[in-house]
Amino acid sequence: FFFLSSSRCVMFGWPSGAAPLVLLALTSALGVAAGWVHGRGQPGARQRILGFCWAQAVVALPFWVWAFVNCVRYGFDLGVVSFACVLAALALVLRELRAGSELSSRRRRLATAAATFVSVNYWLGVMIVVASYPERGVLLAYFIVAALWWTAAAVGGSRLPQAEEKQDKMPAAIVGQPA
Repeated sequence: FFFLSSSRCVMFGWPSGAAPLVLLALTSALGVAAGWVHGRGQPGARQRILGFCWAQAVVALPFWVWAFVNCVRYGFDLGVVSFACVLAALALVLRELRAGSELSSRRRRLATAAATFVSVNYWLGVMIVVASYPERGVLLAYFIVAALWWTAAAVGGSRLPQAEEKQDKMPAAIVGQPA
């Protein structure tokens, strides 16, 4: 695993931000592949939801581990909370789908909120890097790319197909319209 020091990655002598940028690219590709494998053969809506969940989970898990290690080595990293929220939300969505249910609007909103939490965390990181690091090149690029990735995940989550909401509609015959 890659660990950051103040200005260089301990492994390979890479600049700060390079290792997580590579990890983001690799886990994104693996996540899309995992989503495709798990969604294959499912009806269209379920296939999109499964792909969405697996892509995010494969990215979130190693970054949660990274954030946890950062907490142990350097002090609190909000990523340990935000990535845990994503993993928990996705687990609930997958459990709902495994039970044969369609995605409820509550679970869709939860997955969207969790991805938004990670996105906001990265946008805060962008602001901190801009304000605090004079040599910010690759590190800033990583934070921007990750912030955009998780923003796209949040937008994608908000557009996931969901089960039809049960509304208290009065039957057409009662309101005077032909049934």
